[in-house]
Amino acid sequence: MIYLDHNAGSPPAPEAASALQRVLAQGGGNPSSVHGPGRAARAELERARDSVARAIGAVAGSIVFTSGATESVHLAIRGVRPAGAIVATNVEHPAVEGALAACGREIRRLDARRLEDALDRSLEGAALATMPLGGHETGDLLPVREVADRCRARGVLVHADAAQALGRVPLDVRALGVDLLSISGHKCGGLPGSGALWVREGLDLEPVLGGGGQERGRRGGTEAFAVQAAFGAACEGLTPDAVERRAAAMGRLRDGLEREILRTVAGVAVNGLGGPRLPNTLSLSLDGIDGHELVIALDLRGFAVSSGSACASGLREPSPVLRALYPDQPWRAAGALRVSLGPSTRPEEVHDFARALRDSADLLRRT
Repeated sequence: MIYLDHNAGSPPAPEAASALQRVLAQGGGNPSSVHGPGRAARAELERARDSVARAIGAVAGSIVFTSGATESVHLAIRGVRPAGAIVATNVEHPAVEGALAACGREIRRLDARRLEDALDRSLEGAALATMPLGGHETGDLLPVREVADRCRARGVLVHADAAQALGRVPLDVRALGVDLLSISGHKCGGLPGSGALWVREGLDLEPVLGGGGQERGRRGGTEAFAVQAAFGAACEGLTPDAVERRAAAMGRLRDGLEREILRTVAGVAVNGLGGPRLPNTLSLSLDGIDGHELVIALDLRGFAVSSGSACASGLREPSPVLRALYPDQPWRAAGALRVSLGPSTRPEEVHDFARALRDSADLLRRT
């Protein structure tokens, strides 16, 4: 099986697997306990916290470990203390949509195609603006820094969903100018069940999970230090230079794949805003083909891809993101296919995939 669904989750990096085995071999322990095993668990947790922080240009004390990006965005969106509306785009991940639905506040929507047209008006009286740094379906890189500057001028906090960006583009929270940033462990070589929220110094949050006061009172519950240790190990190699090299390599593969598909596959279009994208992500739509059926056909040929967000993959509804981007072209959402590369993807794999996509599309159109 050739795996081309890294936006759903990348395989664990060797460093992450080694860290997990090492920590599990040490035996049990609770990071809040004062005895030897507890101190050892606490040391592993804090080592991971430091590694995750350095990967995004932050300090360790600003990192709140969570069970993943979903919990992270819920803490950011539902934990904001100032009263007021929340401004969001129409291309959010289902996790963000869930947090917006649960926050009990007025939600104001911005059209990602014309993000700046109504931004200033939407920020009046708002408490928070949230937006994806890298789109989970199309890979579009949104202008987070520019939006953050305008939000700051109006006293509005900014949250960026960077779950898809960590390890694929260099991240520096200070350069982005945001107040909150969500990241995921299993997108960058860590394990499912690991994630974090970066919180700007001095910003207070209301905990979504109350309990024993862990994570400096911002997230109750015994920390899963073993999976966070794996997360930290996966982040240790994510220096700006290393990420730049990885991004350049994946971008060359993605661009070559895109050219070959457009040249050899009939009735296909590339989805997105037409600007910068995550270097590993290619969103396609095939006219006259059901995206779910195409995923199954490709799976039978040995290729793992998706028709959209894995969090909604069990649903047969067309992609809400593509419906928002192309309201007058319903076939774009119905025939969607998301291909997402990883550090281990090889040139021959993307070439073979392009051929399999052509053959699968031809077969589905005939039948």
